[in-house]
Amino acid sequence: MKSSIVVLLAVLVSACAYTNPTQPDATVFDAAAPVTLSLNATAGTGPQGGTASIVARVQNGHGTNLPHVPVTFTTDHGSLSTATAETIADGTATLTLTSATPAVITATAGPLIAHASIHSNPTVPVVSPGPGGPEPTPPGPPAPLPLTVTMNVTAGPTGSATSFSLSMPCCLAQAVWTFGDGASATSTIPTMSHVYTVPGAYTASVTITDTIGRTASNSQTFAIATTPPPPPYLVTLSAAPTTILVGAASTLTASVIRQNGAPVPTAYAWTFGDSTGSTTTTASTSHVYAKAGSFSASVTATGGTASGSGSTTVTVTAAIPVITVSCSTGIHTGQVSSCVVSATLNTAVVPSASITHVDWDFGDGALAATSGNVSPGHTYGTSATYLVQAIATVTGGTGPGTGTVNTTILP
Repeated sequence: MKSSIVVLLAVLVSACAYTNPTQPDATVFDAAAPVTLSLNATAGTGPQGGTASIVARVQNGHGTNLPHVPVTFTTDHGSLSTATAETIADGTATLTLTSATPAVITATAGPLIAHASIHSNPTVPVVSPGPGGPEPTPPGPPAPLPLTVTMNVTAGPTGSATSFSLSMPCCLAQAVWTFGDGASATSTIPTMSHVYTVPGAYTASVTITDTIGRTASNSQTFAIATTPPPPPYLVTLSAAPTTILVGAASTLTASVIRQNGAPVPTAYAWTFGDSTGSTTTTASTSHVYAKAGSFSASVTATGGTASGSGSTTVTVTAAIPVITVSCSTGIHTGQVSSCVVSATLNTAVVPSASITHVDWDFGDGALAATSGNVSPGHTYGTSATYLVQAIATVTGGTGPGTGTVNTTILP
């Protein structure tokens, strides 16, 4: 069966301060005759049952139609043939709505607003009566759709705001709130907040009225908790320095603010973030980090039953490797001299396989490069003492290290 849009209600509103943008004759804006905006719709029938003709009319209090007034239209369902239209000589602006579901139309002209609520209804087929039978009874207007509302609650502790919001169809006119503690409020927006001073269970309720006069209610029960007291210790932990090399120490210091009459702390439990920790009776300690990384250090201060914690981050980086160069001795001119490097990183010996690249300068103008710790070999043509330099890259280092050695070439 086809659907037919049926108009439920047209709302008439007025205002005394509306100004026509095209400035018609000022006599039609007599202060004793306020401008009015009305909104009506004509239901479609048959194949056009899902389409309604929407008509807005602008008049002054004397019933004079006002042309050239722009009117804006919106709907919460379906589609409009246009979003804006200008009134013609008879004061009307006309468009169409296509919708198979309930819809609320809103028309706006300056400060004037009008609403109309419509919904679709199955077309009742016309049945021809049999010989001598009664005429069929035409269908009556559909019943108004029910209005529903749901209250949403975000409960805060005592002394803090508890927030309320409403889930409902379009066009709230008024909401009357009761909060369950003897307080109440009225609003024209779907949100509200309230502060409870005593913990416990409360039932809040709301009754709403929409712009076509329908009403609905809802309530919710929730718990208000006691605001927790502040902790007895507020602890701030600092590190100096915050960035260190592997093998170096960082000093950690706890700053403690006592609250609620808490006693002086007597113990500090430290964790350094590298699976180690310690306990001291003082608010400061130092720690040496043996590997690179970012470590979350923390401390818990205690004094009797009072306690509080704080944390900070220490960044540990690897050092530049220390490079040692050694070359074969007793080498004569024309013979091959062999040189290799060794390295330490953060005082630890680096395996030869972790030396990934070496750049060589043999001191006589000759250069070479090797992948890994491999001797490039070099033949000197003149006997002399040469300064050999090696720049080596080591896995885990923050940069290449440099080492030198003097090598003597015999005649």
